[in-house]
Amino acid sequence: MVIDHPSVARILILEPHPDVRDLMAHVVEGAGHEVVLDEEGPAPVDAMLLEPTSPVLRRVARRVLAKRPQTTVVCVSIGPPSTISSSLRPAVHVLKPFSLGELKQALADALG
Repeated sequence: MVIDHPSVARILILEPHPDVRDLMAHVVEGAGHEVVLDEEGPAPVDAMLLEPTSPVLRRVARRVLAKRPQTTVVCVSIGPPSTISSSLRPAVHVLKPFSLGELKQALADALG
């Protein structure tokens, strides 16, 4: 019998608030994916959870996308989609506050 397992993705978390970052990491790990907290890691990431209101984190996201344009972006923000966040071509935009289930579903939808 073959059991179908979803593939494990490497997910970069770009969130300025440590408590929210920890919550996101919990959701990512709970979904069976690998958490990455440093974009300079040894292997490329498949997706990123990004708070697009942070100029510093947007710059990091743009560096990641310049190296690997196929990286999936999930914006997780206190604000609604904007021209700034849209320029990063997010697959999904999740508004804070979010439930764990909402974030997990958004990540699943984005990864297809």
